[in-house]
Amino acid sequence: MWSKDNQFQPIVDKVVKGKARGDKMHQLMQVLRKLQKPFKYLNGSRFRDIHGQLAISKAKLKEVQKKMHQDPSNSQLQKQEIEERDKYIDILDSLTKLMK
Repeated sequence: MWSKDNQFQPIVDKVVKGKARGDKMHQLMQVLRKLQKPFKYLNGSRFRDIHGQLAISKAKLKEVQKKMHQDPSNSQLQKQEIEERDKYIDILDSLTKLMK
């Protein structure tokens, strides 16, 4: 779930590219220690209130779909509906994975 976030890979790349000293086990421990704070921040900023995010996303999706129902030929609304649906599905998938 966290690895699907667009901030995940840059965080990992930044930490892994840094210099680590010692044997391989010590280097791994240093990398994992350096990843703790950024991952805690990512978790808190993106996944803490996932139920609230899901409710907001669902409301936005319903609103766009309602507008699209009134004007089905509007290509801008069609693109917006696809984006909102993808966001909703992504949040729902994250919530499902978190519950498992």
